[in-house]
Amino acid sequence: MRKSARRTPRPVSAGAFNRVLTAGQPLDDAQVLDITLHARIAFQAMRSGKSNEENWVTVATALNMACVLCAIGVGAEYRADLIPALEACWRVKMRAARTGSWAFDGAGMQAVAFGLELHDEQVKVANCKQIRFAIDEIRRLVLADEVYKDVEHLIEVAE
Repeated sequence: MRKSARRTPRPVSAGAFNRVLTAGQPLDDAQVLDITLHARIAFQAMRSGKSNEENWVTVATALNMACVLCAIGVGAEYRADLIPALEACWRVKMRAARTGSWAFDGAGMQAVAFGLELHDEQVKVANCKQIRFAIDEIRRLVLADEVYKDVEHLIEVAE
């Protein structure tokens, strides 16, 4: 016995198909700019002394992304060079808790500037799948309240 109702085909998600095709592709220039620009603006605000916690979170997230990308092999040789930048971010967080100032000290500013340069270069050479993994890993750590506990934990994430 045959069904009398006519079968309606399900639509195919072009977005899902495109994600599979582009997962191994590097990001285009507009995507790179979208990812790197926010951290650069936040860092500039911190350098000028007109910053807040949101700027700090943006810079710290970029450095954490650099750590995760190092851990999966994108710029892995620079992993140890990120430690001073992570420590500088931690000092800012501790200082802000005491004084309310979200600014880097001199050495911290130099270390973070290098860390952001590394982050920018990693984003240029990483593929979409690696960037998605890094973002998902940072999100997982934030939701588990594991990412900003102490600088040793941030360094462990990089390893």
